Amino acid sequence: YTVGIAHRRLSIIDLTASGHQPMCDESTRYWITYNGEIYNFREIRVELKKLGYSFFSNTDTEVILKAYMAWGEECQSMFNGMWALVIWDNVNKSLWISRDRFGVKPLYYMLHNDFFAVFSEIKSILTIVNIIPNLKEVYAYLIDGPSEAHPETFFDGVYRFPTGTSATNNVRKNPGKLFFKK
Repeated sequence: YTVGIAHRRLSIIDLTASGHQPMCDESTRYWITYNGEIYNFREIRVELKKLGYSFFSNTDTEVILKAYMAWGEECQSMFNGMWALVIWDNVNKSLWISRDRFGVKPLYYMLHNDFFAVFSEIKSILTIVNIIPNLKEVYAYLIDGPSEAHPETFFDGVYRFPTGTSATNNVRKNPGKLFFKK
């Protein structure tokens, strides 16, 4: 299996290169790409330092990564903010995906043949995969207006990641299959 993580960063909190993404932990086991802001990351960072974690940046991205290392998927219950994130575990070959409670940050996913992708903007995959319009959803939009409640998008096979949800994918056991958790 080949896994790729790409990110284009808007630097706000830590403007140095140590905040660049994708970001990995010191062992290179865990990798994160993330869009959003965790407002209480400084408080979580203090808790993680008490547990023995050290930091090389001043970013909320690194705090999220270390929180995942400390508490697993339950870390998201500690976050106060808006986010769409993906963490790759290079040892277990698993992907954890999480979206904030209100869906402030967009997140989409698709499975096209043997290609599974998670992304924050649909336009980012248009040059990679040939996707066709989903006319049913276009018509629904024209009649009802925009709706986060619709899992489908204007593109066939591209879905909105549900708000307030996380999911895992283990590429060894179930490639391309997501296991959702509210």
